[in-house]
Amino acid sequence: MQEIRTEFPREARLFVSEYLEARLEAQWSLGEHFPKSDCPVNIQDRFSYEWRFLVLDVPGKGKILSTEIYEKKKQQFQDIMEETRGLAICRFATLLYG
Repeated sequence: MQEIRTEFPREARLFVSEYLEARLEAQWSLGEHFPKSDCPVNIQDRFSYEWRFLVLDVPGKGKILSTEIYEKKKQQFQDIMEETRGLAICRFATLLYG
């Protein structure tokens, strides 16, 4: 996991720099026919991500979590999943309809 955390940003930066060079070259070559809306300038944000981990123990045998804390963490997890679902739907709609 640690390898991915260091390797991914490095590879993303490399891709972004190569993309920007290729974009400039395409813009120069195509002139007025260059599709600016299809080739955004700032793509770095598209390669960011956030790690979130929730550890849920079932209340009972281990008594690590009380039922109240378990329910609270369960709700947090469900909220995160709903937020992720909404973001995915928005992104998909953007890709389909622009």
